[in-house]
Formats: sequence, C-alpha cells, structure tokens
Amino acid sequence: MSSPYFDNNEPAGKIRSILRRFVDSQIVRKLGSGVFWTMCGSVAMQGLTFISFFFVARFLGKEGFGDFGVARATITMFAVFSIFGMGEATTRYIAANIAQGKNHAGRTLTFCTLIAVSSAMLFFLLAYFLLPLISGWGLFPTSLLPYVHWIALILFCTTIARFQTGVMASLQEFKCNAIVNTVVGLFSVVGLIAGAYWVGVAGALAGMAFSLIGGLVFSVWMIEKLKKKHALKYSFKNLEKEIPMIWKFAFPSALEASLSVPVLWVCYLMLTCRFNGKEEMAIYYAALQFYHLAMFAQSQVYGVLYPMLASYEEAKDTKRTTKLLALSFFINIFMGVALTVFLILFAPNLMGFFGEGYVQGAPVLILLGLAAVCLSISYTPSLWLGCLEKIWLRFTYAMIWGIVFLTVSWRLINKDFGALGLGWAYFLSNLIQAIVAVAVFLVVFHHRNSRPADGTRCRLKSLTVN
Repeated sequence: MSSPYFDNNEPAGKIRSILRRFVDSQIVRKLGSGVFWTMCGSVAMQGLTFISFFFVARFLGKEGFGDFGVARATITMFAVFSIFGMGEATTRYIAANIAQGKNHAGRTLTFCTLIAVSSAMLFFLLAYFLLPLISGWGLFPTSLLPYVHWIALILFCTTIARFQTGVMASLQEFKCNAIVNTVVGLFSVVGLIAGAYWVGVAGALAGMAFSLIGGLVFSVWMIEKLKKKHALKYSFKNLEKEIPMIWKFAFPSALEASLSVPVLWVCYLMLTCRFNGKEEMAIYYAALQFYHLAMFAQSQVYGVLYPMLASYEEAKDTKRTTKLLALSFFINIFMGVALTVFLILFAPNLMGFFGEGYVQGAPVLILLGLAAVCLSISYTPSLWLGCLEKIWLRFTYAMIWGIVFLTVSWRLINKDFGALGLGWAYFLSNLIQAIVAVAVFLVVFHHRNSRPADGTRCRLKSLTVN
C-alpha cells in the first residue's frame, strides 16, 4: 500500500516498506513493553546502588572499598554454583511449558523452587564454614573473616532473588519485576550508605543483606499474586519427569558459569595479594561499576528476549524466531557501541567521581568499554543456544574465555600491570569469546535451517517477507 507522503517506488518509500516488513508488530509491542519495564526497574535498582557506591567508596577509603569489592566478588562466585543454573532454566522451561498446560508449568515451577531453596541453604552453610578454611590457604583475605556471616547471608538471598527473577520473567510479567527491583534499590541505597558511614565494611555488607531480605519478602508476595493471575499451582505429581532438566540444561549451565566467575575471583585475589594490591583492586572495581552499568541494558534486553524466543521455538515459529534473532543482534550491538563510545570519551571524568586517586584508572575503564562491545556481540548467540538447549556448546566457548582471561591476568599481574592487567584480560578474553560465539551461531543456524520439516529453507532474507 502506498504512503500518502512517500511513493513506494521512491527510496524513502522503499526503506519504509522494508522496515514495515522487517519487524512484526506483535514482536515489537511485546519487546518494547518488556524492555521498558525491565529498564525502569533496572535503572532504579542499579542506578541507586551505583550512586550509593560513590558514597561507600569515600566512607570506606581505598583499602576498605577494596575489601568490599573482594567480598562482593566472593558472593558472586559462590552464587554461580548456588543457583545451579536454575534461574535461566526457570525462565526457559516455564515460558516454553506454559503453552502445554498450567499443570505442566506448575510442576516445573515446583521442581525449580525445591532445587533453588535447597541449593541456597546448602551454599549458605558452605560459605560460612569454607571461607575461614580457605583463608588459611591464602585464598581469602583474613581482613574479611569477621564478615563471613554477612557474606553467607547475602549469598542465600542472592540465590533466591535470581530464582524469583526467573519466575517473573518466564511469565513475562516485567512490570512486576520492575517494581520489585525498585523496592530493592531503595532499600540498598539507604542500607549501604548508612552502614558504610556508621560501621564501615561490616555495615555496608549488613545494609546489603537487609535490603535483599526486604526484596525477598516483597517478591514472595508478588509471585503469589502472579500465580493466581495465571492460574498456576504448585504440583508434585510426576515431579520426576522434570529431572532431565538438570542434566540437559541446569548442570551444563552451572559448569559454564563455573568457568567464568571463579576465574574472575582467583584473578581478583592474585591482584589483591600483591603489593598495593588493594589499591589497584579498588581502581579496577570502580571501573568495573561503569562496565556493569554499560552492560546492564543489554542484560535486561536479554531477559526480555529469552522467554519470547523460548515460546517461539516451542511453537516452531521459524519466521518470528529469525526476526527476533536479527533484532536482538541489532539492539545489543548498537547499545554496546553507543555506551562504550561514551565511556571512552569521558573515562577520566567518570573515574573522578570516585575521588582524585581513581582518575589514573581511566585506561582500565577504556579497556573494559571495549570488552563491553565484544560481550554485546556474544549475547544473541548465547540466548539462542540456550533456547535450543545446546548449553554444552556455550560451555565450550566459556572454557576458552576462562583460559584466556586466567592466562593474560597471571602474566600481566606478575609484571606489575595491576588493574590495567585485568582490563587487558577482560578485553582479550571477551574478544575471542565473541569470535567463537558468532562462529558457533552461524554453524548451528545453517545446519538447523538447512533441513526444516516443510522442505523449504529459512534464510535471513525471509525477514523482508510478509
């Protein structure tokens, strides 16, 4: 149909026609709504937490903020194992099974809940008793031993919170998730700042723990409301049928994460244990906050795309799946490049927000910005392989990432590169991971679409066909 303003034979009219056929209105509406609410919640939580870090860094000083960074890195490392891949598994399987009947989805919800709670309790005990033990081996700073109980409690809350986020994402209730994130952000900004000012490192960790507990209570109430809305009920009937999910998805997903976060943890400890290591760790950790700020937008888009793509894959809707993949590539790369350019141009100014001693970390921030672009390229391949349950392929290039990061960090830290060594390690490992991820994606895409059930071949040019 011709436009009243542009004839379709003119260049502008052709572009408009191609754009109209490229995107599916339902996909755009769902994606736009989900991204809007997810971004609102993330901006509220991450933004408030990020602002609070400026005050925490000034109240604790470089050494105290370095300890705080190591404590958070330790929590992140243990959380990878404690969630046991169930956060992603919950999003993927409930979203896919919801079309097969409420009882099936309810059984999946029950199974994932049992695994998540049991794992959270187990790793609470492991962290509480294991950290003092490995401290004697030089693998955990002795200065953090008085705060082990707070670290273990934050770990428990983080594990349950990730599972709850997966449940709300699987139901595509992104507005409710945004409300929960906003509440947690408000609790965090008060708890972190007040705790760091009055008590120091222990107070900052305690403030974080209480903010997460408040968020958990609010999330439980919210999920109960959503269960009634979607007519979901916990079901223990035939619960053993969900066990294959562990070996097919959760276990390799946990292995994948086990090759990344523990590598970071070990490298952080290598840096911290060297001369002036805590000061270098503080510079790196400050730059890392901007890296996380640059990447959180893509991670939120990832969270919205996942349940949508899983439902399209379950319905064998190849056309919409292909369109969504192309749209995912475009959004993630565009956002990654735009945010990275901003970080590079204003690196000294941004690092200066943490204090005068942090300005020298501008080169570290530039390297992390380049690493962010590489990671944004890897998002879409990881998303699709997860929906296809090909987690072992993701595990392969995660293993390559871990080997590169550990090798580069070890060599550069031993040559006294300090925080800059970790910056180079992040950039080079993310670059190699992006190359491998795209290569794997293209091979799988070509193989999967070369022999579809209807005998036709799905090509990227089908994006422009109604």
